[in-house]
Amino acid sequence: MTKIQTYIEKIVEDEATGAEVKYHEITAYAVDLTQSVSNVTVTSYYSPKARKLGKSPVGFPVTITLQAFPPKGVDQLDWFYQQLIVNAPEGYIEPQEKYYGWADPFLLSGGKIKTVELTEPEPQVTGLEQEQDISEEM
Repeated sequence: MTKIQTYIEKIVEDEATGAEVKYHEITAYAVDLTQSVSNVTVTSYYSPKARKLGKSPVGFPVTITLQAFPPKGVDQLDWFYQQLIVNAPEGYIEPQEKYYGWADPFLLSGGKIKTVELTEPEPQVTGLEQEQDISEEM
């Protein structure tokens, strides 16, 4: 099965490994309407080629907190990709006191949004699904 995957291309040093990675894919997001924030989890790979070949991600996923959430009527995933590449506002300074797991919300600013064609393995039939198929035939 083939799918088109959106990603951000920008060379960033992975904090856990020190490796330079240039492929960043949103793997999860959550919107908190009460606090008017969104959390976007990004998983990074060495390159689009590494991702296409099914290689493992580099380091750990990073969760970036955005001080906004998508407006009604827009594709949420596309909106998050757009938000992740915006430039930091003039005068932005990283906080000196950072909580555990803090990630710079402008880590991927200036990156380019691209797509890559990925070949996903066909889903495997589990033992439970096989049992259900057999019982339905009886």
